[in-house]
Amino acid sequence: MKTDDIALYYRVLELPVGASISEVKRAFRRLALKYHPDVASRGTQSKYEEIVKAYYYLTRNSSLVSSHEKNKDKKKKLSEEAKDILQRLENRLKRSDSGATIDLLLDRLNSDNLYLRREVVKHLSNFLYDKRVLEALIKLLNDEDREIVKTAINSLEKARYTPAMEKLKAILVSGASSELKEAALWAIVKMGGEEALQLLISLLNHSLTEVRLAAVRGLMLLNDRRAVSSLKALLKVERSVEVRIWIKRVLESWSK
Repeated sequence: MKTDDIALYYRVLELPVGASISEVKRAFRRLALKYHPDVASRGTQSKYEEIVKAYYYLTRNSSLVSSHEKNKDKKKKLSEEAKDILQRLENRLKRSDSGATIDLLLDRLNSDNLYLRREVVKHLSNFLYDKRVLEALIKLLNDEDREIVKTAINSLEKARYTPAMEKLKAILVSGASSELKEAALWAIVKMGGEEALQLLISLLNHSLTEVRLAAVRGLMLLNDRRAVSSLKALLKVERSVEVRIWIKRVLESWSK
């Protein structure tokens, strides 16, 4: 099979090429539940069949399974190397100030070792009081590695760093995985305030149904009744049954 065809199977499961067997299995369970025609209102038979086909190919192709095992060993070695580097860094910096620690961590973000970069991003969450760290985390929202992006989103949410909202909005309207979109939506809601309210209201007019749906869900979680008029206006013109159901659900809960 061509490399492009294999890449397509990974995309169907919302995974990067070369994802592990365990990642494939987790993605299958999540997407099968989401799109199965019998349990999901927006599920379709064709979409579900694509997911099943991708799962069976990626877990039963002998050459791919062998490649996964080799990659697993390589990943383990690189991950151990990354943790060792960070441990040595921490030992060196125990007598140094936090500024020196931050400088070294930010420098290691440029490493070619993906697993070192992942560990560094996790460590940066200990320094969310530093603007350099927060700005670095915003830049990481554009990273190619989904795990790094997810960690950056979680850290920015924890810091309630509202300058990140526009980048989080960009994730919501992009072709990112549903997992990252959900994390971005939750981060916006947790940051809260007027900026979050206006951002979500602006997305009610987006051309993509899934974005409008996310905006409605976000407004429900934000629980700011100033959005009532905007939701009522959308209800008058919305064609998606699912979005209409959610709007009615929100309005009914707020009317009690």
